[in-house]
Amino acid sequence: MLEQIQKAGGDVNKAADSCIRESAQIMQAELKAEMQSSGVDGGLVSRMPQPEIAVNGNSYAAKVGYKMGAYDPDNPADGYKVAFLNFGTANRRTRKNKQPVMVGGEWVTLGADRGAIAEHGFIARAKAAARPKIKKAQRQTLKSILEKVSK
Repeated sequence: MLEQIQKAGGDVNKAADSCIRESAQIMQAELKAEMQSSGVDGGLVSRMPQPEIAVNGNSYAAKVGYKMGAYDPDNPADGYKVAFLNFGTANRRTRKNKQPVMVGGEWVTLGADRGAIAEHGFIARAKAAARPKIKKAQRQTLKSILEKVSK
């Protein structure tokens, strides 16, 4: 049996690689679907990068989603926008009670309250929806590997 496993070694690695790629695509599709159903801006959804696959010996991992990067409050990265939409924010306030700002060519005085972002929770729903599909893909891959080894 060890000889069969060694002979099938190349096939096992190919199968595992295709399985992790398929699993990552399933997760990405579910995440995009949940984001769209939660009302997230379509431009933000379409800018989601492709999954990154990491192979370390016999261990395979996939990273699905946005990169966070350094936080810039004036121009937050897409990862921070998604995190704020998914987890929500506390009520935001400024230090000054009344601030004059130019809105539509007119000066308007705003209060200190800037509101809050409500929690959408689409990441947890996407993970829950993708989990059985990913398990099914992994079972099929394992079954095909065992069929090749048993021959």
